[in-house]
Amino acid sequence: MKHVLVFAPHPDDEVLGVGGTIAKHTDNGDVVSVVVISEGVSAQYDNPQMLQVRRDACKKACEILGTKNIRFFDLPDARLMETGLVEITAVMSKAMQEFKPDVVYAPDISELHMDHRFVYEATQVVTRPYLDVFKKGTVLFYETSSMKQVPFQAKYYVDITTYIDLKVKAFNAYDSEIEQFPHPRSIEAIRTLAKMRGAEAGTQFAEGFVVGRIVV
Repeated sequence: MKHVLVFAPHPDDEVLGVGGTIAKHTDNGDVVSVVVISEGVSAQYDNPQMLQVRRDACKKACEILGTKNIRFFDLPDARLMETGLVEITAVMSKAMQEFKPDVVYAPDISELHMDHRFVYEATQVVTRPYLDVFKKGTVLFYETSSMKQVPFQAKYYVDITTYIDLKVKAFNAYDSEIEQFPHPRSIEAIRTLAKMRGAEAGTQFAEGFVVGRIVV
């Protein structure tokens, strides 16, 4: 049994980036915890009730994928640059201490959204190999959509053919976030990206990752 930790900049990134892989982990008996860094609301909505809407959607989505271990840190949406790397690293370090993971997933530096890039940088800090909490383990960086600042160069793939429908079902929990194709947050775009990564890996559907570190 592995202890798996997923860092999500906003509610729904855990599904977009690693939803099929979460389902595969939980199906294999691994313990998966999801840490949501930003509240994911204040930059997009004027309605304060959306905070609870997004939280409830995240809980429902994660339950579909097989986990109820979720932490919300509620840092300001789309303003992690203003929050600063020190504070982001501090909350993520707390999660590392609490969950003591064997495997860590986080957004890749190629992501267009600045919040994602700051979580990537903080992940590099909190998974340093000389820290007692993570001397050995695996760090993998995921993609959330086709919107990137530079190409995403996957070298590690997880076959999610058995779990693609669960991934889509989990994203459907975020009904306020679903868009029409060709928007990257459409159901068709999610399937298309998984099919493209699957074609790269020689399977029907896959999620791709950039390898940060693997120590066994």
